[in-house]
Amino acid sequence: MIRARRSTVGGLASLLALWAVGAAEAQPVEVSFVTSDSVTIHGTYYPVGNSPAPAVVLLHMLGKSRRDWSVFAESAAWSGFAVLAIDLRGHGQSTAMKSGSLSVKTMSPADFSAMTKDVEASVEWLRNRRDVDSGAIALVGASIGANVALTYGAGDTAIRAVVLLSPGEVYRGFALQPALREYVPRRLLAIAAEDDNYSLLTVRSVAREDHGKVDVQVYSDGGHGTYLLAARPELAGRVIEFLNTCMKLTRK
Repeated sequence: MIRARRSTVGGLASLLALWAVGAAEAQPVEVSFVTSDSVTIHGTYYPVGNSPAPAVVLLHMLGKSRRDWSVFAESAAWSGFAVLAIDLRGHGQSTAMKSGSLSVKTMSPADFSAMTKDVEASVEWLRNRRDVDSGAIALVGASIGANVALTYGAGDTAIRAVVLLSPGEVYRGFALQPALREYVPRRLLAIAAEDDNYSLLTVRSVAREDHGKVDVQVYSDGGHGTYLLAARPELAGRVIEFLNTCMKLTRK
């Protein structure tokens, strides 16, 4: 297990180095598409200059939206990744479905379970783009988004890597351990802070599995989910470095 100390200067330097390599020329664009169960998912797509590019889908925390990923998404795009940040069903702008509307405040367990369909639609949207390498797609999720990412990734064997930012053993019906057993031996990065006890215990349980393909990053503090990205500027560079390594390995 890796324990990191605060290093704002080092983190900024790392990001600047990554930006120097990137070639993001296009501006982010607002997109939407429909899931297999007729929910309209809204997202922001960050295209890049290199084509076809590896791609990343970003999944937010409970009660939040894709806007929480804005800074990280720009960093990943500058590093050469096509990025799609979405509003999960019932969140942000993703509240319309064929039979009515959805709100996170009133969603049923079945509504939450269907969030994997949001990821499925996002991945398919990316795979149908000529500027995306359809064989090099990763998922990054925060809090419940982490559990949703791993659950979907377990069933889609073409997903190259998953990053879990403050996962939980169980979030709204999404259990981590069964999905983890199905997902490995593909590459996984699990991240938590010591002042976020539930996620810390979860990440430690992931580390104990010792599958050989699981990387763990524990910070002394920084909070939960995407708040950890803001508290730890070096974290974005750590995640992007991990994704770059995974994509290089899959292309050998």
